[in-house]
This record gives sequence, C-alpha cells and structure tokens, in this order.
Amino acid sequence: MIIRPAKNILGSIRLPGDKSISHRYAMLAAIAQGKTRLSNFSTGADCASTLSSLRQLGSTIEPGNDGTIEIEGREIKVGVNPGLLAAAQMMIPLGRPGTPDEAAGAVVMLTYPEADYVSGQILVAGGGFEA
Repeated sequence: MIIRPAKNILGSIRLPGDKSISHRYAMLAAIAQGKTRLSNFSTGADCASTLSSLRQLGSTIEPGNDGTIEIEGREIKVGVNPGLLAAAQMMIPLGRPGTPDEAAGAVVMLTYPEADYVSGQILVAGGGFEA
C-alpha cells in the first residue's frame, strides 16, 4: 500500500468551546438585561457549575435546540443607595463628604519640605466626622 499526500481535504470540524471565555460570557449574560444566546459554550464540568451558580442567583438558563444556551439576565444596578448617602451626609458636621481634590491637597501639602515636622499622623478626610 502506498499513501500519498492529499492535495485537498474536504470537511469540517468543530472545536470545543473555550472554558475561560465561556465562564466570562455566562457571567456577563447573567448581569445583563434581557436574553443572551451563547453558542459553542464549553461543556466542561466547571462551566456547568458556573451555570448552576448563576441559576441559584436568579438567572434563567435554557439549552437551545441547536447547541446554544440562552441566559435571561438579571439587570444588576450598581451604585450607592441615595437614602443611605443622604443619611450619611446628615451625620457629617459640614453636611457633605470631602472631595478627592480636597484630600489630594492635604496629601500634596505633606510632601513639601515645610511639612517635615508632621510625623506619625493619620489624615482623616471625613468632613469633621469621626467614627
């Protein structure tokens, strides 16, 4: 038998889904608003565990007929509760928290040679509030 190199090859292959990308896409889909369809999602046990965790956190995850998965995300809003911020501001004697610029000015002042007498101090930028 003689085997000769092929000039052409016809066919297709499907590579397995990437584990790291699958984890990231699933987590992003879970915090997005609406449905996300993922194709070529990794079938490994750790990615299945990620999907299980996302279900426990309230996301709906359904397998599609074509090998895809659909994740119904729960829009997660980030930020500070306005009521909590207002309550904190009422506790601060100056009525407002310090700004980054105000704190930066004090830090810059401590870098000057004229401030070499200051040592072992804690700079509190709390608008007069001390916990």
